[in-house]
Amino acid sequence: MLDGQQSIFYSLNMAQLPINQDTNNRHDDNLVQAVKSYLLKQKQQNTHAINIIRLDNFNYSDDENALTAKTERCFYSLQQGALLYTADHDDTIFNDLCVRYHVELIYHNETFAWYQGDIALIFDKGQRNESREYYKNVFWVSHIATKKLKYVYLPLLHLPMISNMQDRPRPAAGSEIVQTQLSDQGIVFEQEYTYFVGEVKKQIHLIYLIDTHRLGSLRLLEVRDLPPEVMQDLINRRHLTVLHAFMQQSAFDSSAGAQFSSSGHPSIVNVSAPQSVTTVSIGNKLIWPLSGNITTVSGNISANIDFNLLNNSDYLTTLSAVIKGEQPDHYHCFWSVTQADSYQLHQLYLQAGQAPAIEVRLSDFGLQNSEVVSIIAAEQGIAIGMKNGDGYHLNIDQQLSLKSVANSWQREHQHWLIPLIQAMRALKEQQSGAFITGQIKAIAIAPILAIHNPLRVNDHDAPSIWYDTLGEKLLICPEMPNAATPWEALGMMNDVPPCGDESISIS
Repeated sequence: MLDGQQSIFYSLNMAQLPINQDTNNRHDDNLVQAVKSYLLKQKQQNTHAINIIRLDNFNYSDDENALTAKTERCFYSLQQGALLYTADHDDTIFNDLCVRYHVELIYHNETFAWYQGDIALIFDKGQRNESREYYKNVFWVSHIATKKLKYVYLPLLHLPMISNMQDRPRPAAGSEIVQTQLSDQGIVFEQEYTYFVGEVKKQIHLIYLIDTHRLGSLRLLEVRDLPPEVMQDLINRRHLTVLHAFMQQSAFDSSAGAQFSSSGHPSIVNVSAPQSVTTVSIGNKLIWPLSGNITTVSGNISANIDFNLLNNSDYLTTLSAVIKGEQPDHYHCFWSVTQADSYQLHQLYLQAGQAPAIEVRLSDFGLQNSEVVSIIAAEQGIAIGMKNGDGYHLNIDQQLSLKSVANSWQREHQHWLIPLIQAMRALKEQQSGAFITGQIKAIAIAPILAIHNPLRVNDHDAPSIWYDTLGEKLLICPEMPNAATPWEALGMMNDVPPCGDESISIS
C-alpha cells in the first residue's frame, strides 16, 4: 500500500506486537522496541522495501508523559525510527472532547507529519443531549517529537455532520473532500460544495494547496462552476469575501461548528487570500497561479476560445505559456487543449491579449497532435516535445524551429551521423517549398541542435553533444563540469587553430 510519498506501507495489528496488551500505560520507546523486535523476526519473510508500518487498533496512553491518543491507528517510520501520531493535549482542540477516526498518513518530513481523517467533536459529554459533530476527511499536522497538534486545515464552509439533530436546523448545503494528491509545493485537495437553488441541486468545486514548506498555509488555487456574477466579482475584487458570502448564504450557522471553525483559534488554519495579482479564467474555472511566467502579467487572463469546448468535460484546457509584451496589457498566451483521460493534445491555440484565440495547426508543419508528449513555456514561446524525442520551439509569430533531436539516431543507425546530416539537409530543402504531403509551412532549423545523450554508457558517463547544422559537424564536451543547469553550445569560432581542430564555444 502506498501513500502520497510512495511509501510502502505494511499493516500490522497491535495485538501482533510482543508487548503487554493488558496495560494502558505504554511508552513510545516500548512500542518502538516492540515493532523492531517484530520486524527482526519477520525479516526473512519480508521481500518488500517497507518504510512505513501502520499499527491498527492503536489505543495509546502514556501516563509518564501525560499523552493519550484516541485513534484507531498510528504509523511507524523505519527511516526515522519514530512513531507518527497525534496525541491529546488540553491546550489544543485535540483534547478529551475530540476523537479521530480513519486516520491516514499523507506526508511527513523530519519534523512534522500531515494526516487526513475524520474528527468528532463531543458536546455536552455525558449529558442526555450529548451530540457529536463529525468533520469528514479533515487535514492536520502535528510535531513528530512531541505528538502535539500544530494546525488543522479547514476549507471554506466545511460543515459538520451532527449526530443529534434535535432542535437544530438541517443544513441546506454540504461539503465533501473528494480528491487528495501530493505536488512539489505540498498537499493538493479538492472540495465539492453542494447547495440548492429552490429545488435544483448545484455544485461548485474548489482546489486548495496545503503548503508543506511553509507551515500554517492553506491557499485556494482554483474554483469552478460558480455563477458568472460571483466569478466576475472574484476577478474584480481579488479577495475571497464574496466567495465566502455566496457559500454561506444557503447554509445554516451552527454554533458548535462556529467554535471549531473560528479564525480566532490558534490551531485552525483558514483559507488565505490569494497573493497573486494574476487570475486565469478558462470557461467556468477561475485559477490563481502560484508562480512562473504567468504571474508577470497582472489582471485576468481569459481564454477566448469556444465556450462549449472550454466547458466540455472530455477536454482539459491549460495555459501553457504567457509571453509579456513591452506594455503591461500587451501579452500573448498559448493554450493547449488535451483529452481529459489521456492528456493527448487535441488542439493548440495562440491568443494576443483578450482577442479571440486562433488555432495553431501542427499538421501545417507536417507534425501530428498524437505525437506530442509535452508543451511547456520556453524562450518567448513554447517548447514542444515529441514521442520520438525531437524537440521544437514555437514562437508568437507561429514560426516552428527544430531545437533538439533524440538518440534514436544511434539506436537505428550504426553510423548515425551520416543519416542525421541527410535528414537535416532534407529539412532545409523543405524551406524552399518542397514540402511533404499535407505540409504547407516550413520548419526552421536551429544553428546548433542538442542531441540527447547519444553516447550514454551509464548515468555517470554521458558526454554532451551538439550538431552544428551550418558546418555539419559535431560539438562534443566529453567531461561536463558540475553545474546547476545544463550547458549550451553557442557555436564555432570562425578562425581555425594551426592544429586543424575547430574551436568550440561553450557557455
